Amino acid sequence: TQKDYRFIFLTLTCKNVYGENLSDQLDELFKAFNLLTKRKTVKQAVKGWFRALEVTHNLDEASKDYDTFHPHFHIILMVNKSYFNKPELYISQEKWTSLWKSCLKVDYTPIIDVRAFKTGKSSHVSKSVAESAKYAVKSNDFIIRDKDGVIDEEMTDDSVFILDKALANRRLVAFGGELKEIHKLLNLDDTENGDLINTDNEELREDLDYIIERYKWHIGYKQYYKID
Repeated sequence: TQKDYRFIFLTLTCKNVYGENLSDQLDELFKAFNLLTKRKTVKQAVKGWFRALEVTHNLDEASKDYDTFHPHFHIILMVNKSYFNKPELYISQEKWTSLWKSCLKVDYTPIIDVRAFKTGKSSHVSKSVAESAKYAVKSNDFIIRDKDGVIDEEMTDDSVFILDKALANRRLVAFGGELKEIHKLLNLDDTENGDLINTDNEELREDLDYIIERYKWHIGYKQYYKID
């Protein structure tokens, strides 16, 4: 039953890439995630999952990664309550890092973040998780402006071209295991195959807003500026 589940937030990253390499990097990310879900350690521990792709664009001119893109996955894992008390099932941050590095097949150690979701009744949280994609996918501002608010037409055109090519025909969100079943029961299949740019302008429910803001994950494309 749902009351026997706990939820974990997992963020899987890779190094920033320039626009011309974004599409290839996304291919590698999706391939690595598929490998990860097939690992015996993960299959034993995880009962369901929700995966969302986010691509941030670094527009901080003082950064060494200026004008690079950072694709990464935000994932919600459904595990049994006993997961935290069974050493044979529990996956530490160090282990997640090792697994992701292996699946991504890179020679550096990627940054990952993992934490338990501790609020709300499990029965409510599971539905919120399944619904969150529907509410979280909002249209984004692709127009890039300078510090004076003037549109940088060349950079905006380049960014739109890069993202259009890289994100075409990709699923920004996906469900697996028990969360896929909950997703179907809630009749939210349009979340995976529907229009992920234009959605209803509804206000976020309080519990979904908490998930998104507390754990700082979004779906789709987002510009990044350094905030002093």
